[in-house]
Amino acid sequence: MRKQFTMRPSVYQALLIEARHRQQDLGAVLEDMILTSISRESREALERWRRDMESRPPLEEDPEAMEAIRDLWASYPRLSTLEIGERIGYPYEAVSGAIKRMLQKGDLEPRGHLTSKPKKGV
Repeated sequence: MRKQFTMRPSVYQALLIEARHRQQDLGAVLEDMILTSISRESREALERWRRDMESRPPLEEDPEAMEAIRDLWASYPRLSTLEIGERIGYPYEAVSGAIKRMLQKGDLEPRGHLTSKPKKGV
């Protein structure tokens, strides 16, 4: 899942310094810092989420999720792939791949911004 957030420059600088010290990238440092400092309740909730995700079938073998993609794609043209994934409970990468394949097979109608080029002089 890809999410962006904003942090103060001093916090970013502290992460860079820590990453250099550990000889790791920023993602690894953030992951370690967050996962080692969350509360017991959050850790338990994360474990439940992981078990739930592991018990789910692959997205393209989940007919309800695939139908939900079709419905959301058609009903909410401004909804991003990330938002669709959040609504159906599957990661961005799986949803993005499924949408690409559905578009290639003609199971989804291309959205205007994906297929049309701006007209010159208009």
